[in-house]
Amino acid sequence: MIQNVGILGLGSIGRRHARILNGLDKNIKFFAYRTKKGSLTDTLAYIKNVDEKEFFSKSFDLIIISNPSSLHFKTLEKIIKNGTAKKVFVEKPFCLPNEIKECKQILSKSKNIVIYPGNSLRFHPAITVIRDVIKSKKLGKTLECLTHFGTYMPNWHPYENYKKSYASRKDMGGGVLLTSIHEIDLVCHLFGNPKLQRSFIGNIFLKDIDVEDVAHLLMETEKCKIVNVSLNFFQKPLSRFIEICFEKGTISWNFMDPSVLIKTGKKEHKKKIDNRIDSMYENMWKSILKNKMEYFEMDSVYNSLNIIKLASK
Repeated sequence: MIQNVGILGLGSIGRRHARILNGLDKNIKFFAYRTKKGSLTDTLAYIKNVDEKEFFSKSFDLIIISNPSSLHFKTLEKIIKNGTAKKVFVEKPFCLPNEIKECKQILSKSKNIVIYPGNSLRFHPAITVIRDVIKSKKLGKTLECLTHFGTYMPNWHPYENYKKSYASRKDMGGGVLLTSIHEIDLVCHLFGNPKLQRSFIGNIFLKDIDVEDVAHLLMETEKCKIVNVSLNFFQKPLSRFIEICFEKGTISWNFMDPSVLIKTGKKEHKKKIDNRIDSMYENMWKSILKNKMEYFEMDSVYNSLNIIKLASK
């Protein structure tokens, strides 16, 4: 049972997690340690702010790590060493690509703590439909997958200068690959361990940031012969979709559409879904509250980080 939750990093995503959890269970008590170096410094009524010493002297049922990407693993390591929590949720990316080996070693020795990788897209109702179609094998083998996420990053947070955002800074673990890792993780989650065949990584538009703003990856996976992932920080309006080609048909979904489209020959079927952005976070946190670990596997996390490591060389 989760009664006390600690939060490290109370920016936009940390606030979303807190809001979703608070909506699911009003009895949860929230405590946050924040440096207030970010753009959001206001206080939330249901969250008690504490200093670093008090935070790490407490014992939490769950801690949410939602500080800058470059601090995720270091923060997790400190929590494990201090025994500060029984369960830890780590926002994506779980760690940096060069921290994979050390991360695996530490987690292998930490048997008494439950770890949740924060890859929320796995829990979207649309992905549940897609996963069920793949498992059913009604459309036969998967042959090809194309997934894309293009968004204009400078408009993400109107309250801050985008050049100071973690997404724009190499020293904070930014760049389109790590920031938009959801699509790569999703491919690993659906199709297994990937092999990188080709990649293009570069900065072609946002010249005032020191990280890549575009990435194209061509991969081969265990369950799908050809996978294309394309990501960018400059597309207006936002475009996010996944399309999978099977032996007997196709399945496709555009982000925010209220249905998943399944085509077989001349027949089309639209499977209705809850298309609210919050739906995937609600599903994810419901799984955590019910101790359901089915879709929190770490293999997809490590595989996606390894692909980024290879692509970035």
